Parts: sequence; structure tokens; C-alpha cells
Amino acid sequence: MGWKEVRRKGGRLALFLVALLVAAWLMRGNEGYSIQRAREAALKQNVFTLRHVIEEYTLDQRKRPQSLEELVTSSYLEQVPADPMTRRYDSWVLEWSKDPKMPGIVDVHSSSHEIGSDGRAYCDWWGRIVV
Repeated sequence: MGWKEVRRKGGRLALFLVALLVAAWLMRGNEGYSIQRAREAALKQNVFTLRHVIEEYTLDQRKRPQSLEELVTSSYLEQVPADPMTRRYDSWVLEWSKDPKMPGIVDVHSSSHEIGSDGRAYCDWWGRIVV
């Protein structure tokens, strides 16, 4: 194998290594984005579940829950899910009924003011349903 051939193969190897490093750097930059998207998906699921259980409890019991813990003690939930954005179980913002004949929780959302991938704060995601 001659010097020119070694240089040519070495150049290709160097180019390959540079491309590999650039690809690794770009993928590393997306890791945080993937984690954020996973947390956002978990937030959507937890809010959906809580809203569904609140509605189910209200229809079954003919009264609204007075706390999220009431949904656990009455076996509608195994446990109150954590807000993935605050990583806390007790940080949910509860929306209360304006109907004096049927007081209680009507909606729930995150308390996080962190900005999500859609440019809105997580506390403003999916609107609020106040009855």
C-alpha cells in the first residue's frame, strides 16, 4: 500500500470521524428536548385522567369531590398523580365550581409557569373548564 493510498484512506477515516462527532453532538442536543416532550405527554395524560375521574366521581356520587385525596379514599384513583412539570403531588391547581348548590372541584391543571414546546405556560394548557 503506497503513501497516497494511506493518505486517502486516512482522509476518509478523518471525515467519517468528524461526521460521527457532529451527529453525536446533534443528538445530544435533542436529549433534553425528548425529555421535555415525555414530561409534556405525561402531563397531558395525568390531566386527562384527573379530569375524567373528577367527572366520573361527580356523576356517580352526585356531588363534586372536595379534594383530590377524596378521589383516592373513595377508590377512584390509586394515588394522586404527580405533576410532571413540578414533580410534586400537591401542586395541582384546582378549579372550583361556581354553583353554590354543587360546590367542589370541576377542573385541574398544572401550576407550572414554565413555557412548553407550544410556547404557552403549562398552567395554561388545554384551557380551563369552570362550571
